[in-house]
Amino acid sequence: MRIILTVAALLSAMAAYCQTTKDYVLANPVCARAQFTGYPVPVEALTDAPEGYSLVYLSHYGRHGSRYSSNSSSYRYLLSVLEPAFENGGLTSLGVSVYERLVIAAADAKGRDAGLTKVGEQEHRGIAERMYWNCPEIFRDGAIIECRSSEVPRSILSMAANNERIRELNQAINCNRSAFVGYGRILRNKKYRDEQSENLDVLKRSYFRNLEPDRLIASIFLTEAASRMDEKAKEKFMKSMYYAWQITDCTAHTGVRFDDIFTPEELFVLWKAYNSGNYIKCANSKEHGDGTLGDARPLVADFVERADAALAGNGVSADLRFGHDTMLAPFLALINVNGIGARAASTEDAYTVWSDFKVMPMAANIQMMFYRNSGNHTLVKVLHNERECRLPDVKTDCFPYYDWEDVREYFVSLAD
Repeated sequence: MRIILTVAALLSAMAAYCQTTKDYVLANPVCARAQFTGYPVPVEALTDAPEGYSLVYLSHYGRHGSRYSSNSSSYRYLLSVLEPAFENGGLTSLGVSVYERLVIAAADAKGRDAGLTKVGEQEHRGIAERMYWNCPEIFRDGAIIECRSSEVPRSILSMAANNERIRELNQAINCNRSAFVGYGRILRNKKYRDEQSENLDVLKRSYFRNLEPDRLIASIFLTEAASRMDEKAKEKFMKSMYYAWQITDCTAHTGVRFDDIFTPEELFVLWKAYNSGNYIKCANSKEHGDGTLGDARPLVADFVERADAALAGNGVSADLRFGHDTMLAPFLALINVNGIGARAASTEDAYTVWSDFKVMPMAANIQMMFYRNSGNHTLVKVLHNERECRLPDVKTDCFPYYDWEDVREYFVSLAD
């Protein structure tokens, strides 16, 4: 009975890990920022290693930190709609305020599409510092840390922020850094997504239906200005304002926020649609999961190959990789961390098993910590966003620690 109850509790905990209720989003509307949610700094303490085991190697993959919008044209669109109404006295007092804030946000974002923000830099510095203090055996004098990034500037700068903080804490550490297009297959593989881009885009757009923009429009435009907008234009404006709202935590340095624009109910409807689109693109959906998760196989193989080399004595203390949510999320789903690989019965209701703000917030990461005893037996612990987590497809009798040979065998089966 105790075993049954323990298994039931485990399954319940994993099921709850990435599911989200409507009530939860209504009570915590910041979650509706989706993958633009700021990094959730951990407060939980890590479990000590079993007696006789010492940390010998660290393997990591991290998403870049908070960034600007990937397409500042969304600001230009919003301003193109608001500016004529502003000049002709067609905006409410809230509308005037929204217009003035958008002018500031657009000016700050100009020429910086998808670039790392100050918030993103600080996120990676914080992760690096906690990594350093959690792993003193790794970040010792003379340690060799191999760091690789995708060729994208925001990832390179995230790696730089990480390494800068580590070196501030200990200048005797050697951080070897590189960023090449040739790393793409491992750090930024999107072969399947590129092949299916048109199908993915059609599906993503299909979830944005049944929006009710009239309240929002009436709060920003006076009646005459609002009457010139048809339903399609109103919905486009609502979605574009939602995108502008999503990014404001990433660009906190501007002081611009749009928290007074939407109701919690509206944010839930928008987020639910957006989450479904992210699930289609990054997770184990019925429609595209097999192909999407297939893109992560080279990264799984890389974790195995580099762990093998380090454990065999190549002198590397840690392998740190820096990339993107569209690589990290499929990887997490493929290895099924805490049940993240669950497949929703209906993609439109993906939030019942998968939530983007939990899986891939800004600077999201996975860390695998390897421990050995005097008999060269190796255990591994897996952290998602610096929190201990389970591999439900691998057995263990000493959670959060797993026998590396069992995990290795599992990873090799996934990488084939």
